Amino acid sequence: MASEATSGFQLIETIREAIRQFPSKKRASREREFDAANFHTVIQCATKSAIEAHFQHVYTHEKFKLNSEVK
Repeated sequence: MASEATSGFQLIETIREAIRQFPSKKRASREREFDAANFHTVIQCATKSAIEAHFQHVYTHEKFKLNSEVK
């Protein structure tokens, strides 16, 4: 009898924990989707300067390398 009560209590606690974590898991999934969409977004340069375009290209690749090394 006590075993059934303990088992039932554990089940209730497991369900409560799943319900508590659901919004954060859903939010994390949504954030990953947004990150994937932003990964392919290119911000246009403010001017049509070739120097600015080159700087943006070099800066982006350096930041990508830096983040790839950290992980």
